[in-house]
Formats: sequence, C-alpha cells, structure tokens
Amino acid sequence: ATESPIFAYQVDISEALFAVDTGDETRCGAALRRAFTVGLAEDYLTHQYFRPGVMSRLCAFALERGIVTDFARRLIRHRKLKPPRLDLDDWPWPIRIHTLGRFGLRVDDRPVAEAAQAKPLELLRVLIARGGRDVPIDDLIGWLWGQQKDDDSGRGNGRGAGKPGKDKVGGGRAAFDINLSRLRGLLGQSDALLVKDGCLTLNNARCWVDLWRCQRLLAEIRALLDGADALDVALVVARGRELLACYTGDFLAREGAAWASEPRDKLRERVTTSLADLAARLESAGAVVEARQIYERAIEIDPRRESLYLGLMYCLYRQGKVAEALRVYHRCRAVLARDLRAQPSAETEALRALLENLPPSAASPDS
Repeated sequence: ATESPIFAYQVDISEALFAVDTGDETRCGAALRRAFTVGLAEDYLTHQYFRPGVMSRLCAFALERGIVTDFARRLIRHRKLKPPRLDLDDWPWPIRIHTLGRFGLRVDDRPVAEAAQAKPLELLRVLIARGGRDVPIDDLIGWLWGQQKDDDSGRGNGRGAGKPGKDKVGGGRAAFDINLSRLRGLLGQSDALLVKDGCLTLNNARCWVDLWRCQRLLAEIRALLDGADALDVALVVARGRELLACYTGDFLAREGAAWASEPRDKLRERVTTSLADLAARLESAGAVVEARQIYERAIEIDPRRESLYLGLMYCLYRQGKVAEALRVYHRCRAVLARDLRAQPSAETEALRALLENLPPSAASPDS
C-alpha cells in the first residue's frame, strides 16, 4: 500500500527464508528473484533487519540457481558474507588458490604475481601441502628455513627426510613472522591466516583451494561407491567428470621440494584409484562407454598403472573393438618396459591372447 521498494524487498526476503526453511524451493526462488531484482535496481546492500547468516544462505541459493547473480555477488563482497557451506564453487571467494597443475593466487579476482613475493607465497604453498590446518609453526620454519638439502635420511633429527630440525627453528622465527605479515598483506584479509597454539591455519571460510575441492570430490565418490548396491550411474558419472575437471595436473607440479612430493604422490594415487574403482563399477553396471572414457582419462594421469589398461581393454572388447584393445595392450607393454622394466601380468596376457585368437568377424560379447 505504501509502494515502498524497501518494504517490498524485506517482505520478499522474509518469504524466501520461510520457503527455503520449509523446503519449498519454487516459492523461495520466485520470492528471491523479486527481492534481488529490486535490490539490484535500488542497490540495497543493507537494511534495518539485515542478518548475515540468513543473507548468506539466500545468496548461496541464488548463485546455485542463477537468480540475479550480479546482486548476490555484489552483496557477498560488500558485506563480506561467509559461505554457509564450503562446497560452493560459484561463491565469490575473496581468495582463490590453484595448486593442481599450476600454482596461482587470485585476490578479489585479481592475479597475484608470484615473482613479486616469492618467499611469502612459498610459505603459502608449504602450508597447503601440509594440510592447511593446524600446521605447527616450528615445522613450517624448519621446512622453509632450516631444511638440510643434502640430508635424505633425516639423520640428526630422527623425523625423516625433509622434516625440520629443532636447531634450525629458533633462528627462523623472525623470518617466519616477516613473511607471514607479508603474506597477510598479499591476501588482503585479516582473518585469512589464523595463528593459535603455535599452529597456522588457512581459513577455509575465506579461501577456496582447488586441492580441497578435489579432496571433497574424492570423498563423495568413495561414499557413492561404498553406499547402496544399486549404482546411480548418472550421479557417479557426473562426480567423476567433476573430479577430472578439477584435477588439471599434479599437485604443485613444478615444486621439487620434499614437502611437496609426498602429498603430490598420495593425491595422484587417490585420484587414479578412485577413477579405476569408479570405472570398474560403471562397467559392471553396463555403462561401458562411460567406463571407457574414465579409464582413458585415468591413464593420462597415471600411465604406469597396468590395471587401468586392463580395464580399458575389457571395455573395448565388450564394444567389439578388438583392434583398439590390442593397441592398448601394446601401449601398456611399452610403458611397463620403459618405465618399470616390467612385463604385463598373466591376466593382461590372457586377455591379449583371447583377443588375438578371435575370428575377424567376431561380434561383441554384449551383442
């Protein structure tokens, strides 16, 4: 009755909240579209009853469904809203860090040049490599300023290769404090790096890291594979493709230090194992085409894993592509000989023999 845009905005925001709380996504979407359309036109970045937690949830709803996303992103950035969940890839994270295939840092959508602040960014990479959460500062100092380059056995500290020695930590604290301050300046967020009880944490409410997204996808895929007996093929394929899109290369591929090589190898192993298990389940569920595609991509990631070639050969055999399956065998044999000085297993050889002895007009086993 008053024809007040701000009242209409607040009413629609309230209706959207009531609707999402009761699970009525259609009603929530309609109310939120009305509200955010007015908000965009009037630039309503605050109002009398603004509640950050509520607006974070509604902004996340809008971003996931493409509802007036320009206003949602502007609101998030202006009010520095924290994401309601950590798996929101479309959230306008103030800090985005890429570690897979290449290292890159973006702050407020602007790239940070690595050459300008080499040591602070190395501190950031080590922090992420060691988990990113509650990493002892003494260990960070040792890895960055006290590591013995020629000590491959960990002699003198008893904690293994690449681990910091106690005698090196004390002299590195000043350097650590200086570079931590510089890194905070680069990230531009006072709460991006948290120090507590002698440990450093990268705040996952302020920072998006591709490694963390990859780890979440791996956990989701494992839960799907270990869950119900009836496989949701479409969902599993979608998650597999998301994982392949996320894993654009080895973790910190250009970093040769010991603190990076261990997590790099472990992640590659987890990714290829998950893809192999996923492809095998898809094949057993009859989704041979999808399984074949995943096997092919997995081989690109880890070309020395024989089981991937074997799975791909079976998929091609089931599709009646005998010549292609034999080409995969010869590729597998060459890689094993070159990289591992090994021969194909008995199972791989048995499948090769079967393929070679098929008549030229042999049909696919599934036909």
